[in-house]
Amino acid sequence: MLSKVALAADSIVLFNLENEEEYGPFELVNGEIIEVEDVELKLILEEESEARKALVSRLKTTIIETVNFRGANFETVMRFARASSSEPINIINLLGEEEDVITLQLHNIPAYDFLHYVAEIGGFEIRIDDHAVVFYWPEEWEEWDEDDDEE
Repeated sequence: MLSKVALAADSIVLFNLENEEEYGPFELVNGEIIEVEDVELKLILEEESEARKALVSRLKTTIIETVNFRGANFETVMRFARASSSEPINIINLLGEEEDVITLQLHNIPAYDFLHYVAEIGGFEIRIDDHAVVFYWPEEWEEWDEDDDEE
């Protein structure tokens, strides 16, 4: 099984999670046929919506002067993140009752990077949709994705 890859401006490398082999680099050209392990795959790129571009831009340009958490719970950190911008950030928590604590000290950091660091520290994933930032467990997202495919 190949891991999902993020869209990039230049090229990508695919990583096979089963045998830990890398394939590529491949140029991101919509409709291009690439061959991986003697299997031809068609690359289909979804257009990024204007709303998502705007949210990503806002997160990257919103600079948080000081982040200082010691043993804070996830909800406390998310309340801070929601209020870190002049326009509140919509954050969706699909993690359930997260009891892990977060310790983080940063200065002059874009909100975009701050949210990614929080996800990395917590061991969960982040997805930026059109109007919200979503935190989720990777294995649960794969289950939801499979349910959508069955319908």
